[in-house]
Amino acid sequence: QDHEQLVVEKTAKEKREMKHLNSLFNTMDSDRSGTLCWDEFKLSFSDANMRKRWRLLDFQPEDCKELFNLLDDGDGEIQTSEV
Repeated sequence: QDHEQLVVEKTAKEKREMKHLNSLFNTMDSDRSGTLCWDEFKLSFSDANMRKRWRLLDFQPEDCKELFNLLDDGDGEIQTSEV
């Protein structure tokens, strides 16, 4: 039963993190296009408040390019609705 509880807690944590990430991406989408280009994404790591939100998700400014490349499907943009 302890294992089941750990799985439930981990799932709940992942859902919370995805909700935070979705909210963060919507905030970053300055032109409201539904996508994040590299400039919008990179800019978020320059803003103190946004950096704080990234750190809450355990991402550091030096991770931003790697994270963008991981989330980008090859078209140079991240769909905010897919997060």
